[in-house]
Amino acid sequence: MQDKKITDLLESFQAIGRTKNQGYTRTVYDQAWCQAQKQCVNIIKELGLVPWVDEIGNLYATADLTWPKEPVILVGSHLDTVVDGGLYDGLYGALAAVLSVSQIVKSGQRMGRPLVAVIFSEEEGSRFDATFTGSQYLLGRHLKDFEHLVDARGQTFGQIRQAAVAALSPFVQTASRLKIAQYLELHIEQGPILEKAGTDIGIVTTIVGQERFLIQLAGQANHAGTTPMDCRDDALRRAVGLLADLYRELAQIPDLRYTIGKVQLEPNVANVIPGLVTFALDLRHQDQSVLSEAVGVVAELVDRYRAKLERTTAVMPTQMDAGLQEEIAGACQSVGLTHQFLPSGAGHDAQVMGEQVPTAMIFVPSVGGVSHVPEETTTPADLENGQRVLTAVLAKLVG
Repeated sequence: MQDKKITDLLESFQAIGRTKNQGYTRTVYDQAWCQAQKQCVNIIKELGLVPWVDEIGNLYATADLTWPKEPVILVGSHLDTVVDGGLYDGLYGALAAVLSVSQIVKSGQRMGRPLVAVIFSEEEGSRFDATFTGSQYLLGRHLKDFEHLVDARGQTFGQIRQAAVAALSPFVQTASRLKIAQYLELHIEQGPILEKAGTDIGIVTTIVGQERFLIQLAGQANHAGTTPMDCRDDALRRAVGLLADLYRELAQIPDLRYTIGKVQLEPNVANVIPGLVTFALDLRHQDQSVLSEAVGVVAELVDRYRAKLERTTAVMPTQMDAGLQEEIAGACQSVGLTHQFLPSGAGHDAQVMGEQVPTAMIFVPSVGGVSHVPEETTTPADLENGQRVLTAVLAKLVG
């Protein structure tokens, strides 16, 4: 498999987690996730590397059976998807990391630092109301911070984590936490900037801060036919007012990106007055002060509507390492590819890693700027360009 390209590796995942809408759903620890992890283990072994797994399900690829004790150059991305997402988000960078590590190891280059690829267990927050659990764990977050989380079926993070990781354990070595010197991540852009500019490679300067909340309004469920209109405590009616006010007030904050993408209604029956409404709110901005202003607006409105506010994600804007950005620019020049510097409007594991270690991100163009949907795609040439640049940067860093 040593002559395989990144496009070949991606093709081997085209049936894993495929949905009726021709997208992909791999939420952390589900059946498709487990199948994809085992496929990653196969690829790691076939590429001549050794797979390791830690207790949260992060999968690693290293050169030998000795787990590095000194700080490593870490490279990777995540395995999970949004519901009905595309093939490339996360998976591309994860597989490219393994392939690049394998190519450098096989080249016989002397490495002054250990090189490790990581496939993070979870980044998207698609199954539980928490994001970046894989990278947060790697940087020291305790498992007990996640174990109590419950998915839509009432299953806890802790229960299904143990089962999923146990299913992997017979095939891999067991890993402890790494010491990390630097982290790199290759990813599709998920936006239109590179394609519109005709640029081969994007070098990320900043990743936006992100605040995510669950907002809950409780009323009284009751019979739709026998309860007079003036005797109702309709949770949905109050929620509609809050939603309208949130859209109106948040629109006044320049450059804020805000999304209400998930709404749940209980009991969700046609002839019963809604007794409980829960919805998710996602806020993003490059400036933490602006993000904090938005959070204040949300808190005031939630209080006005007698709702409950629970913060599920809080990640500050993260600057990518300037030195690593220059290394990527030099690698682009060495392989004859154009590049430009740009911010990321999407959250990534690099955002979490960048809080503690020097971190950088490489983007490749997304066709039409489309992502998080089945139509998400990147051309084979761009996929291979990104992996070439990644390999060149890593070879320089470990030399």
